[in-house]
Amino acid sequence: MEVMLMSSKIKITALFAATVLIVSSAGCKHDSGKEESSVPAVSDNSGSSQSTEEVLPENQRVTEKFEDTKLGKYVWGDEFNTDTLDLSKWIIESHSSSGRDKLTFEQGDENLSKVFKIQNGAASLIFQRWYDQTNTLIQYAGPAELMTRPTMSWQYGYLEVRLRMSFRKDGNAIWMASGDALNSNKDAYCGLEVDVFETLASTDSVTPNIHLWYKDGRHTDMNGYVYNGKPIKYTFANSYNLAKEFHVYGFEWTPSEMAMYVDGEKYWTLDTTKSFDDDPDISVYNQPIYLMLATGAFTPLNTWHTYAGDEIDNTSLPLDYSVDYVRLYQDSSVKGTQLNIAK
Repeated sequence: MEVMLMSSKIKITALFAATVLIVSSAGCKHDSGKEESSVPAVSDNSGSSQSTEEVLPENQRVTEKFEDTKLGKYVWGDEFNTDTLDLSKWIIESHSSSGRDKLTFEQGDENLSKVFKIQNGAASLIFQRWYDQTNTLIQYAGPAELMTRPTMSWQYGYLEVRLRMSFRKDGNAIWMASGDALNSNKDAYCGLEVDVFETLASTDSVTPNIHLWYKDGRHTDMNGYVYNGKPIKYTFANSYNLAKEFHVYGFEWTPSEMAMYVDGEKYWTLDTTKSFDDDPDISVYNQPIYLMLATGAFTPLNTWHTYAGDEIDNTSLPLDYSVDYVRLYQDSSVKGTQLNIAK
């Protein structure tokens, strides 16, 4: 009798354990907009038959965190949670040409998918080696700018972009321009360009700038004009894993100031209540602009160079520019605030 009771207890315990295992397995399913993985995915070449997933540091993964900032309410953006580009927000189109030895693929080009992808919750712009049998000068290719010129423009607020870059002499940028922006003044005598940053072939820093393009041919820029070619820039304290890390780049714009941020640190400002060049008209700082995200490199046939020796080392290609999210915040109580969306 004692043996039979013991046997029954063993069976009941085994049945309970199996039930818990089944329930636990069912509870492991995870369905969210973004996978917490690096972009592109890291492969395991160890040869082990066991599949293990590496848990990457938070700053090397796309994020699901979302909150309104102290600088306004969320009004526009993209989390890149789907595999296709949202054409109501973006277009991939060339703004300008910068070299005879590289191709830029635009929206609708059959080769665009080779240099632009949306995967694992991020949009990846890729600059790589390219060979064209019809043109022996061509050595490189990448996507044209990811831009909002025909879809969205804005004035005043806080723009935030979380992205990862290779930092191997890249020619990357987050920049904006007023020319042909929605609701822009077509007769404006001066165009505004805001560079949240350019990498300028640096391996550890980003450089912001403000450009003014006058219709009479004059051109001035804040970092060059005021600082005589020695611009203020943001240098990362630790660049060892910079190519693997996502960082948050911000641009704050009010009627009296423009300011640049990296990872929440405000490091560069421009007082827009007075002109930085010889033209006294400060209205040029107050006109709607559209957004552009761009990748590239300084190649041998580039039309301009930032310093001697800035040319890309081909062994470092491809270069990756991966955008986790773009978020725009505005305070509607600020006079002159605009958000213009194409209908």
